[in-house]
Amino acid sequence: MNITLRAIQPTEGQAIFDMILEIDEGENGFVNSLKAKDMAEFDQLILKNYEYSQGIHLAKNHVPQTIYFLYINGYPVGYGKLRHYLTDLLKEHAGHIGYSIRPSERGKGYGSLILSEIIKKANEMNIEEVLLTCYEVNSTSRKVIEHNRGQLVKTNNGKCKYIIRTWSRASEMITEPTLQAINELFQQHNTIEKIVKIDKLSGTTAGIIYRLESELNNKYILKFDEPIQIQIVEQLLNTYQDSTLLPKVLFIAQDKSYFVYSYISGTTHFNRGSKRNWLTLLVKELFNKYQNYQHSKIWGRLDYPLSSWREFNEISIEEAKINVGQSLTTDDYLFVKSRLIKLFGEGVEQGDRYLLHGDAGVHNCVFDQFSLIGIIDPSPMIGPIIYDFIYAFCSSPDDINVETLFSAFDNLEQGRIDKQRLIDEVSVQLYCRVGLCIKHHPDDLSEYLQAWEYWKELCKDSN
Repeated sequence: MNITLRAIQPTEGQAIFDMILEIDEGENGFVNSLKAKDMAEFDQLILKNYEYSQGIHLAKNHVPQTIYFLYINGYPVGYGKLRHYLTDLLKEHAGHIGYSIRPSERGKGYGSLILSEIIKKANEMNIEEVLLTCYEVNSTSRKVIEHNRGQLVKTNNGKCKYIIRTWSRASEMITEPTLQAINELFQQHNTIEKIVKIDKLSGTTAGIIYRLESELNNKYILKFDEPIQIQIVEQLLNTYQDSTLLPKVLFIAQDKSYFVYSYISGTTHFNRGSKRNWLTLLVKELFNKYQNYQHSKIWGRLDYPLSSWREFNEISIEEAKINVGQSLTTDDYLFVKSRLIKLFGEGVEQGDRYLLHGDAGVHNCVFDQFSLIGIIDPSPMIGPIIYDFIYAFCSSPDDINVETLFSAFDNLEQGRIDKQRLIDEVSVQLYCRVGLCIKHHPDDLSEYLQAWEYWKELCKDSN
């Protein structure tokens, strides 16, 4: 999914005009200030609001305000407003941000997405505390704000007032945290354990990461990241805290700008033993503990939600096609597209939605003495359990065969599918894995190409 948030320009086209027509003039406290009866009036309103964003021709007691349009795969789905600062009157009765999603695109998680994206713009403007208001009875807006780390600070006359602290609040510690600062942080969270060593780590994970070591020889990870990322990872780790493989959360910042969790000592990639053994353990100690996701009807990444599981797979295939280049043929692409239609065509059940690790590949598995002891760096998402299972199976080019697949699959206690469908679903993920291999691990390409040819024949033989 391609997500774009762009600021208003002096002129806008038909696509924006059509979206504005679809949105009511006033709804849940949001004023559609671009609503026009025709294109000529629309052009005038666009220019006026662009000037407002530049601080030009502001009415008395008004402040500069920028309008942002949210595009999903090139299609405008909503727009929002960001006030650059607030007067005393606005602090009392309004806030920094308002937004609306066009009715035909509602229910897909775009409200939460546009708020998250506009908060990033607020951060760029050095707005450290974003104020938002909504009606107390508007449960949908309240959930969106709270999902984006909103803290309720006041309720008065049926209106809720929320504060969201932006990412910049953590910036002074991100650069070079000292032992004194880290120990003060632990004390603030009522964790009495003296930290004696700090090491900055590098890797493929996003954010800024430090490994901490205490005088008791315990080791922890301190991670700074965008708050929405920390919030969704915290949700996954706390949901599956009974798994022996996942790190345990020690504490988290109130504004979600950082958190500390247990460090799992071991190696990744190497000394891992057979795929059959570590994949089976992953099934028993993580996948079998997965829970249904009931909060909203979304699919895919929690930070970039989609409306269907088919859409997630379609996007994955198209992204893989770009990376694959000439390494696979057009016939290979058409073959995997045919599998997609078979698996997720009209009227085909998408399956139950679970909260998934989302990046449960061998690159995130931690091993010790040829045994799996942990899995790190989740990228939480919503989808069927079989996605994480097949993702793990395809994450290394060794032992991509039905014997290994079925042996581990037989231990899966929930989210099961018939084995013919399992074989077809592997073909989709294996194609996507070839694309990732070319982009990140080209040395594995020859093995993956052999596995791809083997799996294509397997699919054809089983049809």
